[in-house]
Formats: sequence, C-alpha cells, structure tokens
Amino acid sequence: MRAYQNKPIDGVPSFPKTLEEIAAEVQPNGALVVWDEEQLITYRQRNWYRGVCLKALSDWNGDTIDEWDDRLKAMCGKNILPKEKIWINRDTILKRLSIKPASKRQMSRFIEQILSEAVTQGWIEHFGPPDPELRRT
Repeated sequence: MRAYQNKPIDGVPSFPKTLEEIAAEVQPNGALVVWDEEQLITYRQRNWYRGVCLKALSDWNGDTIDEWDDRLKAMCGKNILPKEKIWINRDTILKRLSIKPASKRQMSRFIEQILSEAVTQGWIEHFGPPDPELRRT
C-alpha cells in the first residue's frame, strides 16, 4: 500500500500526483483512504516498527519477526499498547497487545520504550531510530 501525503494549498487538498494517477495504482478490490496528518504518522510508525525494527532484530539473531514482535510487546508495550480481542470460539476470548488500534501517542511511547530497551540490551546498533517526526507525541 502506498501513502500520499495531502498538503492543502489554500484549504484545497493537494497531492504529489493527480487523483487519476493515484486511482490508476489501486489494485482490484482496493480502495483509496484519505488520512489526516496524525493517521499518516501512525501508519508510518507502524511501518517503521514492522519493516525496520522487527526485520533488523530478526536478521541480527535469527529469531522470527513474530517472536520479536511478541517479545517487544511484552517488554515495552505492556502499559502502553491497547489489547485486541481475538475470539477463539463462542465462549473463549483471547486478549493480546496490538499496534493496530494504537494511537500516534501510544505508538510514540512504544517506540521510545523500544529504543530505551535497545540501548540497554545493546540492540541499538542493529537499527536506528525513526525520523524525529515519528517520535513526537
């Protein structure tokens, strides 16, 4: 999925490409979603977490991305990330920490906790911090 930032000019939406060019890139059964600035930053924070942080840690020691995801959420996200309900069957619900419903503020705090833990544990050399705008609350 590609993201294009809306930069309003005199209150009128403006994109780096025409809407026709953007619409031409939409896959069958795809959709265009218009986000405000906070939603775009949250999207980029999630991409940094999944695509940079988890991938670098997985490449470093060979554990899977899912193992690192579980480990980081347990270490750094306990009191930060919201819980997502997963229905096992009609009577059983599993709750797990998730970045999907997390807000920009929650993701910023989670990223800061990861970076703090990375410095303490010596992982910081395997990935760098995200852009400064992704770390603001």
